[in-house]
Amino acid sequence: MQPNSHTQSILVMRLSAMGDVAMTVPVVAAALDQNPALHVHFVTNPAWFAMFPKHERLSLIAFDKKQKHKGIPGLLNFAWAAAPKEFTHFIDLHAVARSHFLGMWYRLRRKKVFKVDKQRAARKTLLLEKSLDKPLNSMVEQYAQVFRDAGFTLNLDHKRKNFLQLNSNLDSNSVGIAPFARHAVKEYPIELMRQTVEILSANQLAISIYGSPSELEKIADWAELPGVKLVQGQGLQSELEQIANHAVMLSMDSANMHLASLVGVRVISVWGSTHVAAGFLGYGQSVEDVVQRNDLYCRPCSVYGNVSCARKDLACLYGLAPERLAEKVLQTLRGDDESLSKLL
Repeated sequence: MQPNSHTQSILVMRLSAMGDVAMTVPVVAAALDQNPALHVHFVTNPAWFAMFPKHERLSLIAFDKKQKHKGIPGLLNFAWAAAPKEFTHFIDLHAVARSHFLGMWYRLRRKKVFKVDKQRAARKTLLLEKSLDKPLNSMVEQYAQVFRDAGFTLNLDHKRKNFLQLNSNLDSNSVGIAPFARHAVKEYPIELMRQTVEILSANQLAISIYGSPSELEKIADWAELPGVKLVQGQGLQSELEQIANHAVMLSMDSANMHLASLVGVRVISVWGSTHVAAGFLGYGQSVEDVVQRNDLYCRPCSVYGNVSCARKDLACLYGLAPERLAEKVLQTLRGDDESLSKLL
């Protein structure tokens, strides 16, 4: 739908990664709800379109950074051919070279340009000083602040909700598990996760394990455990629909935590080298549902997990017992929210 003469049209960009794009969804939803005259053109990887709710004032625009929109010629092609012709603001939620270039281009055309503050200095301080008693603003709030700076009303309640309004067949005995992560220092050791799954399986739960085909191939024998099935990739829309059926999700600090958040599913999240204080907890999720070690001098050693373990022993992950993860899941399913004794 193209905006009519009574709407204000803006261009918003966030290209990757999946989890980061997912965190923009609560912000876009709130912006549309609280600004009735606003039409949002959101630019992203078309692979992530399924994460956005359908809305008559939301248009999704595909960006092909590998071919069609690669390099300066591709960016100019995007600006001339793919981007809307009329809009008042360019809101840059990515703040990378591509979006900086487009921001300069749009400024020359008298558009109002606003970009996200990635809190780089504060993140560096967090890593160096381990000042965990002073958590950074959540990334979702940082995205929201860009809209506020641009003059739009935007308030977030940080409550879990099904943004995609998927019809779910909620099973109170159903658990989703996403055991993989992009970086090794964010991934719970697979042999320990196997033990966690065995405990949950023994409690007669229905367990769905998520991962790419190559990841699931590594754990093919898990499907032999009672109640366990491996969810083969059938596209993002299908995965979101299946996640929406779970009573709880057990996930690393990874994209699946954010996918579950989009469909209102409670997440027990496991954190190794990274830390919730850096601002990347799933929207509407609680720190009470975070499983992490709080006694290590070296945590956090990374904001994103793109490092090697300086200790060489991954104590932040190997020091979390499978029984502890399983009991946290079982407590959640029982409705017993009395938190475990402080996690190590």
